[in-house]
Amino acid sequence: MDEGRKERLAGFLGLFGTLLLALGLPLSIYLYNLHPHNIQKSYSLFNCFISELGWMRRTDYTWVFGASIFFGGILCIPALWTAGLRLKAKLARIASAICMVAAFFGACVGLVPMDFFLVHTLLAFGYFIGWLVAAGLFSAVLLREGQGPLRRSLGVYCLLSALLGVVFIVVSHLMFRKFFGQCNLGNVLDFIDTFKRPDFWLPAVLEWLML
Repeated sequence: MDEGRKERLAGFLGLFGTLLLALGLPLSIYLYNLHPHNIQKSYSLFNCFISELGWMRRTDYTWVFGASIFFGGILCIPALWTAGLRLKAKLARIASAICMVAAFFGACVGLVPMDFFLVHTLLAFGYFIGWLVAAGLFSAVLLREGQGPLRRSLGVYCLLSALLGVVFIVVSHLMFRKFFGQCNLGNVLDFIDTFKRPDFWLPAVLEWLML
């Protein structure tokens, strides 16, 4: 298969993976709200984490969320590598490799529900930190070597994504410090389940923006 066909195939797979995520997440929210536990407390993008859509104590359709995240993430990996090849710079290939690893971690989040809190959280932060680093490297390449308004705009987008990632990591660290001041790893899910969260909860909003 020639390079042109490989690029088109990678682009098609990436588009299909993105579509799978775009359809799977709203469907997961709808199914989440059908669970008896959530009748009086429906899902909100402003104060619920993404992972709660696959939380087995909150939904009977964990597999819908898990499949969307896993297959959507895996299908996007070839397109991430192609992006680095098109930019040609060595730094872009490094960014692509990091981004592919991050996407793999993100996909594996779909295989490990929130109920397995420690492993799930490590996978999720592997994704977020990897994306943060990759976005920073891509922004350096695009802003330094990018020709034309489209590439410069993408460079600015990647830079803002990296900065957003830093804010998210810091805010999440502070949140977990607060949580573990009131609970331990053994009962953290019970604590989250009963935690009185505000209508607008910054860590949850930042996570959705990172996605």
